[in-house]
Amino acid sequence: MTEWVVEGAEGLPVHGNTHAPESTPRAHVLLIHGYTGCKDRNIVPALTNGLRGSCVVHRCTLSHAGIEKDGDRITRPHEFKRDSLAH
Repeated sequence: MTEWVVEGAEGLPVHGNTHAPESTPRAHVLLIHGYTGCKDRNIVPALTNGLRGSCVVHRCTLSHAGIEKDGDRITRPHEFKRDSLAH
């Protein structure tokens, strides 16, 4: 697994991971989790595990989720509140 960060909206970081199969990949898959969740929880890791045997899987959490690298904590709650209906 390779961790990466790119600059997202308003200069906020988008944290991601890339998983590559040991064999020649059949495809590249981009799994993006939205504004009320995280790339490290729920269905995203399960999908990653199912796909990474034959595909390169890139997964990330969008920048205004209020979550940074640590997927277990909302570290920027003002962003989460601003950009979600769950407040």
